[in-house]
Amino acid sequence: MRIFAVIAFAAALASGADLRPRAAAGWEGFLPGTWVKLQVIFHQEDRRVAISIQTTRLVKVGEKTLSLERVNKNALGMVQTIPFEMPRTGEAGEGERETGTQNLPDTTFRLGKAELACSVRAITVATKTGKRVITFWESADPQMLVRKKTEHFDASGKRIGVEEVKLESVGEQVAIKGGSIACSRYKMESIQGNQRNTGSVLMSRNVPGGIVRMEQDKFIDGKKHSTQKQQVTELVVRQ
Repeated sequence: MRIFAVIAFAAALASGADLRPRAAAGWEGFLPGTWVKLQVIFHQEDRRVAISIQTTRLVKVGEKTLSLERVNKNALGMVQTIPFEMPRTGEAGEGERETGTQNLPDTTFRLGKAELACSVRAITVATKTGKRVITFWESADPQMLVRKKTEHFDASGKRIGVEEVKLESVGEQVAIKGGSIACSRYKMESIQGNQRNTGSVLMSRNVPGGIVRMEQDKFIDGKKHSTQKQQVTELVVRQ
């Protein structure tokens, strides 16, 4: 197993490899009829575990937007269908606009024994209640997102929250129905007010939506409140 992990790591870091997350929250580049099914487990402290199935399907690819449909089915058989759209490119959502991009000094990022040269850029998005600044650290060879930091500001310019993901490993294999998927593992942390979320996510650009497996703990005032887990169980890809 250790030898396999080393080989997978080396293959993932091979020159020319593209491990970047796809645009449009992981859906850009797929065709209509693509879908992914996730098992979602939510456990709030001192309460029963809630399990649901979330199926997201790409319905239409427009010139500037993607049309999707999400179906949530809980353990009681209750079904909720949510249609939604997202822009194919950029960081601005509905009612938002990008106001500028700043190229920052290059840096390096250490991943195991490898040291990756990275470019850094920050995008500012005007929101309905203030702004957010998203900073990307990206390796060119292989092509990877190694770090992403999102800072939220209110209308007065005060920072009210921050989210960060940081690459921990590449080439990790996750078994799903019909085979396995090579993933990149990221550490996640977000802080807003008295709430803190921390965990890890395994991602692959070959999976619609990007997320293959995720586990996250929520803390309120320093006390653990809940745990959420997501796991891909099935998918159909059309490209």
